[in-house]
Amino acid sequence: LGIQDWQPTTRILPVSADGAASTIGERWTSADMARRRAEAAARLARANGKGKAPLQWRIALPRGPGADLLFNRLSTDLKAVGVSLRRVGEAEAAELRLFDAVARYGGADWYFNQLACAAGRGLCSASADARVAEARAATDPARRAALLAEAEAELTAANSFIPLGSPLRWSLVRNLADGFAANARGYHPLSALAVKPK
Repeated sequence: LGIQDWQPTTRILPVSADGAASTIGERWTSADMARRRAEAAARLARANGKGKAPLQWRIALPRGPGADLLFNRLSTDLKAVGVSLRRVGEAEAAELRLFDAVARYGGADWYFNQLACAAGRGLCSASADARVAEARAATDPARRAALLAEAEAELTAANSFIPLGSPLRWSLVRNLADGFAANARGYHPLSALAVKPK
């Protein structure tokens, strides 16, 4: 995307998220692109059945130049493994759907909430939801961390969400401005001290 310091990732939770496990690594790093494409094509052929017409998937995207670029890139990449991509509107039925949202806080819970079955975004993992519920009820921090790691591993195995990269945070000022400090999470570090109205 041409964004300085932006890192592609295959992880469900960004490493910067509070509660993200250090034990969950990147996927597919041991295979080069040719091997990944060959494996994807083989899996799709098994799922689709030999002799059937090539797969055609719909992708729901918003309008705009950014979505145009994304569609063109994904079309090229998926064509290489035997999938033809057709763009549809955001409200239409689709096999793939862009999910682009601003995280309200930097905790793992926010990400798990977006991918929970209760969110109704499509494919989900009931067992990952159960691990997250257990983690929320856990009083021991080590147990909570272990349960969140299990939940992330189960969501990763379900392959219901394909991360494009680490979350992006925009600034309204240039980094050369006096007093500028980068804030990856996008919230004030003393927000926990705020008094909530009753």
